[in-house]
Parts: sequence; structure tokens; C-alpha cells
Amino acid sequence: MMQPTLNAFRANATVVARELPARTFLTTGVAIIMTTLDVPALAAVVWAGVSIALLAIEVVIYRLIFNGRSDHEITPGHITVLCAHSALTSGIYSAATWMFVLTGDVVTAFAGAVFSAGTLFHLMSLLTNSRLLFVSAAAPHALSFVGLAIYLSFVQGSPAPALASLLLFGALMEAYNGHRRTLRILHEAKDEAMREREAATEANKAKSGFLANMSHEIRT
Repeated sequence: MMQPTLNAFRANATVVARELPARTFLTTGVAIIMTTLDVPALAAVVWAGVSIALLAIEVVIYRLIFNGRSDHEITPGHITVLCAHSALTSGIYSAATWMFVLTGDVVTAFAGAVFSAGTLFHLMSLLTNSRLLFVSAAAPHALSFVGLAIYLSFVQGSPAPALASLLLFGALMEAYNGHRRTLRILHEAKDEAMREREAATEANKAKSGFLANMSHEIRT
């Protein structure tokens, strides 16, 4: 397993634990909004309960895999489990978008689109250290978002929703790629600075050794 990938997943272990309270609060809030916008209360409660449970289980899985294990003990199987659970959680979470839209109300459909786009934006700004981690979390939301737009275009008999979603999705992906490019440049600059520092340290050691030898020869 490549070190950058392991580093990204280790970092995400901290993120999922730190953000669990906020994500629980957000999920509960979305469920409450659902009930005020004609989404059946039972459906909203079930969605919120399953989503929060999956978010909590994700924290547990990360701890079981990474706590007490060194990098060389992490196998591709461990990473596969994390990616599969991330995709499942995102898939269930993205169901909220369809629950909003299928009420048939324009305002509720707009709320669903905002929820879907906002979730995508959050993932794109957060999961930039690993494409594997990003794809496993964002792909279900992206498919749901684009599928929603195609569905609305079909229902309304207009290509506008599909075209608008593709434009927005393209802009979000460009922002994500731009963020990754910026991070790569910063990492390269940091690595270069470290190499220069190490070279300077070695040069100073060599200089000190040379002066020490010269001093010894002069004394003898």
C-alpha cells in the first residue's frame, strides 16, 4: 500500500471522529427539514437513524483498523473495507436528495438539490489527499446528483436541469482538481526545502569536521 494513501486514510480517521457530532447534528436537522416539506416523517426518521448509525460505525471501523497497527500492517483488504463502508454510507446519505425531490414540490426539490450540491462541495474541499478516498465517498453523491437532474429533465420535458447540474458538477470538479494541484505544489516546495536543509546540515558537518582536522594537525 502506497504511503500517501495510508497517510490520507490515517488523517481521515481523525476527521470522521472529530466531525461525528457535527454530522449527527446536521443529519438530524435535515430530517427535521424533511418533515416540514411534506416528506413522510417515518421515512425521514429511518433515513436519519440509519445514516447516523453508519457514521458512528465508520468511526469504529477506522479505530479497529488503525489503532495499534503500524503502516506495514495495513493491508489492501483493510482499505477496501473502509472504501466500501464509505460508499455505502454516502449512498444511504444521498437518498435524502431523492426523498426531497419525489414529493413533487418545487421548493422541496430545490432543498434536495441544495443538500446534494452542498454535500458534494464539502467532500471536494475535505478529501483532497487521496483520489481513492474521495471517489469512495463522493461517487454515490455525484451519481445521485446527476441522476436527479436527468430525472427532473425527463419529468419537466426540458434539458435545463441536466445541463445546469453538469455545469455545476464540472465547476466543482475543477475546484477539486485545482485544490489538489495547489496541495501538490505546496508538498513539493516543502520537500525541496527539507532537502536543502538536509544538504546544508551535511555541509556544515563536513565543514566542522574539516576544521577539526586542521586544528588537530596544527596542534601536532
